Amino acid sequence: MKKTVLFISVLAYGYAAVAQDSQSCALIENARERLACFDQQFPRPDGAAALPRITSQPIRPPSTLGQRPATAPEFSSVQSTRQQTAPTPLPERPRGLFDFSDSIDLDSQIVAVRSGDQQRMVFRLANGQIWMQNSPRNLPIKSGDQVNIKSGFLGGYMLRTENGTATRVRRIQ
Repeated sequence: MKKTVLFISVLAYGYAAVAQDSQSCALIENARERLACFDQQFPRPDGAAALPRITSQPIRPPSTLGQRPATAPEFSSVQSTRQQTAPTPLPERPRGLFDFSDSIDLDSQIVAVRSGDQQRMVFRLANGQIWMQNSPRNLPIKSGDQVNIKSGFLGGYMLRTENGTATRVRRIQ
């Protein structure tokens, strides 16, 4: 027991001496001198690999947000830029409860299926129309399926396949 107490007191004394030395380094005001003091108190162990020098480069060029373009963009360039972006849904006119004048009943075949924004399925029909789901759901619909699109009771449209799978859709194009 006495040996253990003696051993712990020797360790504590050595720790207090190191702590006192590092305390004196912390009191130095000049940053370079303080760093030199710490480097002297705590030398790098032999065999320790030197850290590589890291250089930083910008990931992307600086922003030109506040700058004006040298020339005004032509209408054709604006239009081509607009065509490259994702299609926006056609505006839907709200229908009345008993307004059946513009109801549709369309039978067609799906030519292509892809995932749109927010994981909603987008369907391209054989007649060139493009329809998108209102809510994200994975459905067993694939290209080549025969579908029927009908006007819904309270507005909107329902797409139904031959096997009975149905989902609410809206026309994009």
